[in-house]
Amino acid sequence: MALLKTFADAGCPASNLSEQVVPKRKEPNVICVLPGETAEVVLVGAHFDHVPEGNGIVDNWSGASLLPSLFQSLAGSKHRHTPSCL
Repeated sequence: MALLKTFADAGCPASNLSEQVVPKRKEPNVICVLPGETAEVVLVGAHFDHVPEGNGIVDNWSGASLLPSLFQSLAGSKHRHTPSCL
């Protein structure tokens, strides 16, 4: 899947990168975790549904494709909580 590769290309280690099956959907969720100091998790997500035209078409891939860039901006620093991009 393109989004999984984009996270890998952004530097998300394979040990922190996974896919989650979504019932009745062809594409899985992609999850990248940055370990933090506590067990508390901050979840950042975007959706990718199918809208062929009209309102909502632009937000699908644009939101999902932004997350690897967010990962890159957070990857170089320590975190108190565990950020997870989903």
